[in-house]
Amino acid sequence: VARFGGHCTGFLVPAAMLALPPVRTSTAENELNAVGAQLLKTSPGSSYAETLRQLLRSYASDGWLSIERASEVADTSVRTMQRRLKSEQTTYSKVVEHTRAEIAGDLLENTDATISEIARQLGYEYQGDFTRAFRRWAGVSPSAFRQQRRAPFA
Repeated sequence: VARFGGHCTGFLVPAAMLALPPVRTSTAENELNAVGAQLLKTSPGSSYAETLRQLLRSYASDGWLSIERASEVADTSVRTMQRRLKSEQTTYSKVVEHTRAEIAGDLLENTDATISEIARQLGYEYQGDFTRAFRRWAGVSPSAFRQQRRAPFA
């Protein structure tokens, strides 16, 4: 079983999804929303927040989704999303922050992208804002994190 954000050599696709015609019309966004909603309903995530993080990761390259847009993609209301997250003692902004922290760690550890590039990719206008947020998440600066993770084992 493949989990989003993990490493795998393959994954299973339900036959029903393979039978769907290719998306070539202006309704592509509506169909993408339907796929996002289906992902949120059937994902192997261990919690609603985890499943939402998987959804956010899949959209991260297009910019960060507002809670309104995320609820649209998930085919639910903002209020329902908030209630589900509250039942897990979290909020949408905390889920977004956790997702950004995960992606930042992955990028720092596994790419040669500059800290400034990573900051922009995560939606930060200023590198300093990203650095402060990363220090809050990891307890060290992004450059120190990268150096620690890339240091050879002694």
